[in-house]
Amino acid sequence: RQGRPEPLDQKKKKKKKKKQKEEEEEEQIDDPFKDHDEAFWFKRNFVNQLQSRRQFKANVRDPNWLYSHRARRSPSLPAILVAPNDEETGLPAIIEPAIMRLEQKKEPVVTRRRRLSGVVSECEQTAREMTNVLNDEATQEGTDEERIMAKLAYWDAGEAKFELDMESKSLMKDDFYFLAYAMRFNFLIYKLNLSKCFVTDEDVELLASNLELNVVLSTLILRRTKVSDKGAAAIAKLIERNHTITTLDLRQTSLTVEGGYTLVTAYKRNPKLTTINGLPVDQLTKSPPDDVDFREYSLGAPEMAILLEVLRGRKNITSLNLHKNLLGPKASKTVVELLASLASVKRVDLGENRFGCQGCEAIAPFLETNTSIEYFDLSMNGAMLVLPQKTVDSKGLRAIADALKENKTLKYLIHSDNDIDPDIGRWIDERIRVNRAIKHDGTHFTKYLDSLFPEKDEGHEKGGFELSLTADVDYLRKENMYLQSIDVDTGAEKDGYMLHPATRKEQGKKNKTHAHVVEYVEKMEVMVRWNIDGRLYPGHIEAVNVDRTFNCRFEDGTVVTAIPRTDLRPGHRSREARWDP
Repeated sequence: RQGRPEPLDQKKKKKKKKKQKEEEEEEQIDDPFKDHDEAFWFKRNFVNQLQSRRQFKANVRDPNWLYSHRARRSPSLPAILVAPNDEETGLPAIIEPAIMRLEQKKEPVVTRRRRLSGVVSECEQTAREMTNVLNDEATQEGTDEERIMAKLAYWDAGEAKFELDMESKSLMKDDFYFLAYAMRFNFLIYKLNLSKCFVTDEDVELLASNLELNVVLSTLILRRTKVSDKGAAAIAKLIERNHTITTLDLRQTSLTVEGGYTLVTAYKRNPKLTTINGLPVDQLTKSPPDDVDFREYSLGAPEMAILLEVLRGRKNITSLNLHKNLLGPKASKTVVELLASLASVKRVDLGENRFGCQGCEAIAPFLETNTSIEYFDLSMNGAMLVLPQKTVDSKGLRAIADALKENKTLKYLIHSDNDIDPDIGRWIDERIRVNRAIKHDGTHFTKYLDSLFPEKDEGHEKGGFELSLTADVDYLRKENMYLQSIDVDTGAEKDGYMLHPATRKEQGKKNKTHAHVVEYVEKMEVMVRWNIDGRLYPGHIEAVNVDRTFNCRFEDGTVVTAIPRTDLRPGHRSREARWDP
């Protein structure tokens, strides 16, 4: 039996005995609660009382508590534990200060006489009522003052630089509550930027009501938000009462023309406001410049209303540049009213806007009666589109073309990059060229040379010119004109056809006269070739130019200029007299 293995039950019993011996041999740890003094037990009981204080309200039992029918509990500890002084030392009792704040018990100090009468005055009664009403709000404000510092640190919007740049931040209702709190209690914030935030009219009304007594904020920016005319009314009310804000920006919002009038009316009652929506209204009111330039200012219909009120009737303004803004059909009427009020303006730039077909229709009656503007830019305005549907319609440009029949002062009308029908573009160019030709006479080219070439006194009593062969070509390019033919005068013969130099020389030698050569004079009835389709139409000669070209008027009223002799035929076509054009 010595070589046989032991059964499993005996092995298990040996393992158990071995474990018991090991446990008995381990160090015995004394009970920690036996060696501690009375202070430890006092501290432990004190912590238990604190836990009970957290579970119940101070000295009030919750009526909905599950075990409210049981016996009353002992009252909770007070907020401040007042310990009596030690009899031997006269000092406060030594209790752990980290558990609860301790204060030494002091005898009350009598500072005034005790009231002898029990009657309460009206002032004291009112003060007690106000205390009862404002107690909750005062408690809330104390809590907000602690939370707003954490909110400012979370925003990290530059409060250390005395500004809050909240652009493109996702703000909730409680964020606007804390912003209003900061404005109400005059936190050191000089600039508040809420651009590209979801700001509604309700949020603006909350901010405006808390900014009325603010004496710190000077710049308020609300660009590209959801503010409408209702919010503009709240801001206008704020501007009338707050004379600290100097800059206000509400561009690219939901404001209309009425909202712009509301803001500029409030500005008239507050002289401290200097800038509205990027426009220096204070400077424009006191000393407007001759050249008003607001290129790329992101101006819309509300800003046009502000400009109209500020610049109305100014006689010194000669140029108005509104290139590359956000002017659309809704702003066209205000723009026309502004241009009509500027009697001396000669140059207007409205390029790269969004006037569309409707805007051109509004501008056409103004151009028909205007007598001062010489340069007008309507390029890149979608003039062939009805906005916002973007349907193609040439009604607006046709109205402008008809208006140019009566206009005698406009010399340049830029209509490029509008996808205009070629025929309409040619009509406009022809009618504009008439206005440029009316002003030209024999002295214009001489004045042009005087401005280009200096006079020299050598060899000439009255001075001379240093000329070049390209001077006349430069002059024509400057005036956007061109020569369609070359007229040759060879003695008694007048010929308007393009001739080879050799042929012209031989004709000059022969010096023959031809009876068939017609002399064209003013008021003469002729057939005129229309350059668009190459056909002849009836009309008459309006004027004979210095370069021996002709200005003609068709029977429908259209005027064409610089017509060579080759495009004229005497008389009107009839059934009796016909010829091949």
